[in-house]
Amino acid sequence: MSKMENKQNQNGDFSEQKVEQITYIGPGNSFEGKLVLTNRTIIDGAFIKGKINSTATDSELVIGAGSKIVGDIKAESIILIGTMQGKIISKKVSIKEKGVFTGEIETDRGLQVDTGAKIFAKIKMKKRTKKK
Repeated sequence: MSKMENKQNQNGDFSEQKVEQITYIGPGNSFEGKLVLTNRTIIDGAFIKGKINSTATDSELVIGAGSKIVGDIKAESIILIGTMQGKIISKKVSIKEKGVFTGEIETDRGLQVDTGAKIFAKIKMKKRTKKK
């Protein structure tokens, strides 16, 4: 989710512009419980056990190298570079070269698994619903 900020352009006029907000959970951090995210989030080198739910409609969750997630994730888009065990519900899932996933994936836009990634999963591709 992004916020609006007034910025002055070269002509001296003010206009509203979107400013992306990013939540960062860095190395050495750990969390157990339910985590609710409202903007783009990067988890890098942290351990999280529980549920992660992103409420933003354009949310992206990046699970960086060295991170370990045990639990369930629901987000618009997920990029996995670290390790995860559990269930993913997402429109778009990308498991990168060093990513390791064990569990269940439910998606409707697609699943991308890079060469070198390790995936041990039950995968459910939902039918896309037509927009009216």
